[in-house]
Amino acid sequence: MNLSEKIARVVKAVADDKLLLGDAVVIISGSSKGQQGVLKKKIRTRTGLRYIIENCNLLTKHQKPNPHAGIPGSIKKIEGSVHASNVAIWNSETQKADKIRYVIEDGKKTRHYKSTGAEIQHQSFKKSGK
Repeated sequence: MNLSEKIARVVKAVADDKLLLGDAVVIISGSSKGQQGVLKKKIRTRTGLRYIIENCNLLTKHQKPNPHAGIPGSIKKIEGSVHASNVAIWNSETQKADKIRYVIEDGKKTRHYKSTGAEIQHQSFKKSGK
């Protein structure tokens, strides 16, 4: 696979992204299947798009102590990333994962659930200052 094919794959993954930060999502595949949370961050990688979901796919991180900086050793739980193909939007009406379709009315493009046709209400989500 040459460089242009790799770039085309990443661009296609970014173009297929229909989820916005702050959407309620559910993990539909993998070891964390069925966990629900809020989409917190998007990560674009060479292999495609990955998401960080709040309080889902928790991993254990061992922090080494640093006596010079005064940092004690600890064990922390951090949120691991999930591939975009394993995540779907959560429809609170049907209590199931759903797909998104776009509807253009009066020149305005809106997102709707595919199963019920209801418009998706989006909560604005600000990135943390880290």
